[in-house]
Amino acid sequence: MKTLVAGSEIDAWCTRCRLVLGHRIVAMIGKKPVRVECQTCNSVHNYKASAPGNVSIAPVIRNRDGTISKVRTLSAPTSKGQPKSTRTGARTSDWEQRIAGQPVTAFVRYSMLRKYNAGELVHHPKFGDGFVAMVLDVGKISIVFKDGARTLAHGQSG
Repeated sequence: MKTLVAGSEIDAWCTRCRLVLGHRIVAMIGKKPVRVECQTCNSVHNYKASAPGNVSIAPVIRNRDGTISKVRTLSAPTSKGQPKSTRTGARTSDWEQRIAGQPVTAFVRYSMLRKYNAGELVHHPKFGDGFVAMVLDVGKISIVFKDGARTLAHGQSG
């Protein structure tokens, strides 16, 4: 496992977006991150590995070249009577069904300046191929990528 340092990327609970999203470590005490910057909304806040009230999770540690050193299990809404591995598999299966067999020309390159509608196929330079699951707010959309859903900005004026 790669050692965490200031500037490393890590998944953390964003206090503004209210989601577990990619963050950059801003400050550390010893070997633990204490301040992070959200890569979606750019807010700087104390590091929280998971949503308040959730059990702490092992973080995803991204190397500077984009490879992943340590992976955490993506959290999904609980479904009574269904094992967690089945729920995660269902999310991956949904992504595969919507993405598989689609030509490269079906995907639009992600830009926060462009407005998106639910169901559109998007290619993000860092997260890869995904589809717009829903428009959350005037300026936010949820895009499902292979590694899970991410909240991104859209329709922002230049």
